[in-house]
Amino acid sequence: MQLVAPAGDLSAPPDRFVWRGDGAAAVRTLVLCDASYAEIARVDGIAGADWSLTPEVAALLADGGTFHWFVEAGAAASLARSRLESFTIR
Repeated sequence: MQLVAPAGDLSAPPDRFVWRGDGAAAVRTLVLCDASYAEIARVDGIAGADWSLTPEVAALLADGGTFHWFVEAGAAASLARSRLESFTIR
């Protein structure tokens, strides 16, 4: 899987997360971490290659800062994980 957006420096919080993958897994999990790499949100059961923010996750990003995220697919024995992507809201 390749993470597309958000990435880099942003002037405002993103409204969605986007990635590309081989489509082998029916559902994916998005994991959002804060600047210290602590998990602050986990969204399970995402079908497709994008996810629009809920009000709860948008609130976590509202004050800006640096965040990291990745996407997982598959079961524990065959879990595939994207590389970590980072973005900063200034």
